[in-house]
Amino acid sequence: HRPTTGRPMVPTSIPVLWGRAHRMKRKFASDTAEEEGHDESEEEEEYEEEEELQALILEETLPAFGEYSFHVKLSAHYEYETVVDVHVTILCGKSKIGFMEALVIDRDFQPSWNFHELCDALSGELQRLTFGCCHDDGRLRYAEFHGLTAEKDSAASAGGLLHIDLVSIDPEHRRKDVGVRCVKTVLEWMNLRDEQAHKAWGERLRSIPFNLNSRLRFGWSFAVMSPNSESDFGAHKRAQHAGRAEERPEQQEAAAASREEQEHGADAEAEAVVPARRKIARNWARLGFRQASFGSEFWYLTPSRLCLKSKPAVANVTVTEMPKCPAVADEDEPLLEYLLECKASGPPSTFEVDVREYVRQGADLDRMNALHRALKFGITSHAHYRLLVDLGADPQGVNALGRSALHGAAHFTGHGHERVSRGIEAVHALLNSIGASRSATDIFGKNPLDVLLAKRHFQEAIDGFIGHGLLIDRRRVDDECLEDHLECELMRLLLEPAQRAALTHDVLTPRQNRRLQFYAEMRLDDC
Repeated sequence: HRPTTGRPMVPTSIPVLWGRAHRMKRKFASDTAEEEGHDESEEEEEYEEEEELQALILEETLPAFGEYSFHVKLSAHYEYETVVDVHVTILCGKSKIGFMEALVIDRDFQPSWNFHELCDALSGELQRLTFGCCHDDGRLRYAEFHGLTAEKDSAASAGGLLHIDLVSIDPEHRRKDVGVRCVKTVLEWMNLRDEQAHKAWGERLRSIPFNLNSRLRFGWSFAVMSPNSESDFGAHKRAQHAGRAEERPEQQEAAAASREEQEHGADAEAEAVVPARRKIARNWARLGFRQASFGSEFWYLTPSRLCLKSKPAVANVTVTEMPKCPAVADEDEPLLEYLLECKASGPPSTFEVDVREYVRQGADLDRMNALHRALKFGITSHAHYRLLVDLGADPQGVNALGRSALHGAAHFTGHGHERVSRGIEAVHALLNSIGASRSATDIFGKNPLDVLLAKRHFQEAIDGFIGHGLLIDRRRVDDECLEDHLECELMRLLLEPAQRAALTHDVLTPRQNRRLQFYAEMRLDDC
């Protein structure tokens, strides 16, 4: 039993067991009727009415403004007992002119580790958000949200998580604030009715035999959505279709031309969608939604921030987007292909001669971010990095995300101890050979150590899935222990000297410090 203020104590497993028992009962009745030759139509109607009654939680028409009104229907999810489906029909008079689709997940349910699994089953969009920004029990990772703090917004980590999937308005009724008024009215009504439902409709709900849906909560403490237009989905599908041209020998030339035209059209359409997406995002900003982080596709809201601002008030709201990686210059492509070949078999003994020849032919090591490319393709030695810098690579150069090569080395974690060992070797080479900076930050404000810690958080979520049987763990326990030791060494290397000193100040004696340093050097030699 779960004691929770304002809601009955109900064993979480009961709705699941009841749903399974109900489906088995229906299947048994259907099989029996078929064997005995009975007419199933009456029984089907009876079961459909019973299921509809059990699924419906609340239904109400909310007056809005003028001729507009919003008909809200809350239903229990057909499969997951802790999810409430929200469907809103937007009416002008008696005519339907739009709709809103959303769902609410009660994060207080048990067992809490089901949260990521549940989000993955419900929606790919919801899974992408919660996997990186929520713990496996549904609590928020506050560091991933700009403007959200654990001290002021602790309530956002419990209760209902509202995911707004889609709001659609007929074109002739747009530009009248119908959509934003609908969202604001429904969100306020949901939290208000959540507290009143058991009192105002208590007798009616209790009169329904074994109606477990009367105990579901549909109030929300944290809302999230992605401000994409409906046309984005069509553009995405057309872009996917653009890469499916026929590749039969007799049609290769025609297929290549067709693919090029389709890709060009898809790129042009994608560029045209960007201004529309920004406009839609500003409409959501009128309601108090805020972009989760730099370049994030997700926007969030808490009940205390819900409002309705004027359009001029959000005219200066900045909608950030992830920068696009520049295309590789034609002169740099031969060297890029050469580095890619090194990934499979390692750098050959003629590496220096080969690279110098590519540079003589026009390759620009700074323009192509040669250090990043070499690191990505498994080149981690001092001599190779020194050579690339001597031939023109910028030792402090950054990519489109503002990340240096040292940021890239911090990604060498989570895929086995051999990969982490290469990361340690690369960090040593970057720090000692070319003087890479540990304090350099990317466009998200993260230094290499922050990137490593974020990668570990992501891996912890993966390990949570592995621990609950959703993935197959192919690593042996001994390998995991060695990998953990090596990752700690990688963290130590990425710490500033002052940070390392602060960690052991007044904690370890000078002798213990010497022993710790000796142990770290021995571990590195073993690697």
